[in-house]
Amino acid sequence: MFILPVHRTATWLLLAAVGLVAVSAVAIYARDELGITRVAGVTYLQILRIDREVNNLPSWYSSSLLLIGGLSIAAIGARVPVRGLRMRWCALAALLVVMSIDESVRLHERLDSLVSNIVGLRMPWFVPAGILVMALLTATRDVWRTVSGGDRRRFAQGAAVFAAGSVGVEVIYKLVAPEAESLLHYALVHVEEGVEMCGVALLLRAAWLTMAPDGRLAFSIGHDEPVPSTVRSDSTRR
Repeated sequence: MFILPVHRTATWLLLAAVGLVAVSAVAIYARDELGITRVAGVTYLQILRIDREVNNLPSWYSSSLLLIGGLSIAAIGARVPVRGLRMRWCALAALLVVMSIDESVRLHERLDSLVSNIVGLRMPWFVPAGILVMALLTATRDVWRTVSGGDRRRFAQGAAVFAAGSVGVEVIYKLVAPEAESLLHYALVHVEEGVEMCGVALLLRAAWLTMAPDGRLAFSIGHDEPVPSTVRSDSTRR
């Protein structure tokens, strides 16, 4: 059996997010100010730069966090005895998995053209995406009654931090720093991605504490021993 220390792991995930943002900033500074683009003859900037769309370490890390988040949410849903509520948890898990895929291939940045072609109206990607997410959250609102008040607060905190980065900061830099090579643009992109990753790390912490309120999440391989669940069914709501 493997025991995951939830609080310590979440702290390391947050530190890793901050570290990736810092390394990306140093890599861009090395290129723009010092003229360094290669180490031992190998170009390294593309894999470190957080402002590149794909094929970089920060995007891989963020995508991995979202995927683990989706699997963690699905694990919570698997413990819910009521089928309807279990399917709603799975819908939330699917949302995070889709967001993980999007983080790797940047589907949301192509929504602008898609919406423009369909409805003939130019609008930022986060408008239709926000409508879809709010519709899903409204349809799955009953799942939050199956967890404790503390769990709900932790999920809300993580979601708020993630939304602040993915939507809030992006709106700001699209308004005040649209130039791709400006210093302010680079700074806001780094803030956006860093806040997003921290938000997902907090969501992971919330999911893991929902499954293990004592902060010690146990994994067992090759055993069918029941794992105590803290998720309430529909009949035990308060």
